[in-house]
Amino acid sequence: MATITDRYSSEESFMDFLESIGFSPAQRNRISLEGFTSMKILVAHSYQLEGSSGLEKYLRDLNKTYAGAAQAIRVHYTPRIVSCLAGCLNYYILSVYALHTIPGVLVIDANMAANHGKFWTKYKCDKNASDLYKDDDVATDLSKLKGATAWVAFRDAFTYKLRNAINARGLPMVCLIDTAIRAVTHENANLLEAIHINLNKELLFDTPMPYARIMN
Repeated sequence: MATITDRYSSEESFMDFLESIGFSPAQRNRISLEGFTSMKILVAHSYQLEGSSGLEKYLRDLNKTYAGAAQAIRVHYTPRIVSCLAGCLNYYILSVYALHTIPGVLVIDANMAANHGKFWTKYKCDKNASDLYKDDDVATDLSKLKGATAWVAFRDAFTYKLRNAINARGLPMVCLIDTAIRAVTHENANLLEAIHINLNKELLFDTPMPYARIMN
């Protein structure tokens, strides 16, 4: 019986996933012809670029190229479909690269994909707000550490800043100050498996993070 890891790398499972979230045969075929033949390939490729934002732009570009093409190759990705796939991609990027865990591919249906799309929309808004906050007058400033007497104030300010910061990819940096014992302690360890991960779970990115991984 195929494992979650097997299905993560499987072309058949990826096509079944796309069908389950509402992709038409033409939409699935175009994705495959573009070289995205498994969830693993899509996630790894997108992670190196702009993540789900890049995927949204990519699908819109495909619309410009193929929406008015000959009937045999014509394809159009609706806003709903784009949101669903971008949301699922964001779900997998966070799960794999922040939590070191592969969620099940075949458990995602149209409703779950729509929820991932909503989470992705909120996630983008939160990240944009965080980017604006960096220049806000109320942002925590770190003064230079001048001697042992200033250590406690510096430590507290630095900890507070990390607890509320996210990195360039939108991932929380709170893991750097998390002292919990982790199930995984290095990046090259085999990925864990989970049927489903609830990204809305409170403090999800605090103690469960396998190791202090901050992506540049």
